[in-house]
Amino acid sequence: MLDPGEVTALGAYGGCIASYTEIFMSDLNFILQLAGPVSTDFSKIFPSMVCRVGDQGVRVIIQVTDFTGAPVIVRNASAILIKLLKPDGTTVDIAGVLLTNGYDGKIYLISTLTIPPFDQSGQWFLQAEITIGGTKQSTEWGSFNVEGNIDNA
Repeated sequence: MLDPGEVTALGAYGGCIASYTEIFMSDLNFILQLAGPVSTDFSKIFPSMVCRVGDQGVRVIIQVTDFTGAPVIVRNASAILIKLLKPDGTTVDIAGVLLTNGYDGKIYLISTLTIPPFDQSGQWFLQAEITIGGTKQSTEWGSFNVEGNIDNA
């Protein structure tokens, strides 16, 4: 998918007007409720979100919402953690980063070889933990699949 933020205009007369690079990895997007009753109408529909063992550059994006579905302002959070549960039951905690200015409730991480180490195929779970004004709250869980590769199948 083309990210308009990655288009660079060169503007040289007779030369390239714009160049861009194709984004190789798609984002894993989640909307996770922070507190309150859970919706029972199954209204949240997500695309199939999958990555592969060892994938790097995958953005895992979480939008933290309140019980009404409105974004929680995380701009002034003193701590933002993204907690991952691997298929074997081990956990990894990663510092989350604001995706924009924090008013939209969106936080993210980008995978590398070690953060998070997508080293196991199977179903992974994630959860955000936000501390605002000395109060720590956690979201509901989200899940995604990490698929194996041909060389380790």
